[in-house]
Amino acid sequence: MTNYSSSKPERGGCLTWWLGLSLVFSILAILLFLGLGSELSRRGFASLVVIGVVAIGVNLLFLYGIYEWKRWGVYGFAAASIISLVISIIGRTATTRDFVSPFIQIGLLWYLVKDKWDYFD
Repeated sequence: MTNYSSSKPERGGCLTWWLGLSLVFSILAILLFLGLGSELSRRGFASLVVIGVVAIGVNLLFLYGIYEWKRWGVYGFAAASIISLVISIIGRTATTRDFVSPFIQIGLLWYLVKDKWDYFD
């Protein structure tokens, strides 16, 4: 009898939950941007809707990369978290949460993938 085992490990419960929740929150964020689109357009911030949706779309791409065991997904997600902070600082909209959340996200991601890093391409 032949054993057809996959070359990739099981994701594990915590990483699977994290990916799932990140996917759900990203989709909700896109819906929020689209829902606010007409109000933001009236106020002259139509480009904010486009930038926000594109940024979330790129983040979804990075989540897919993590799901597919690609290192670029991890690096891209971490970079996107820092870039989001920088944009908030430049736009002078940064709050305390904006300064803390990227580092929590990156720290949590590191914790979830550190034992499986060898499986990432």
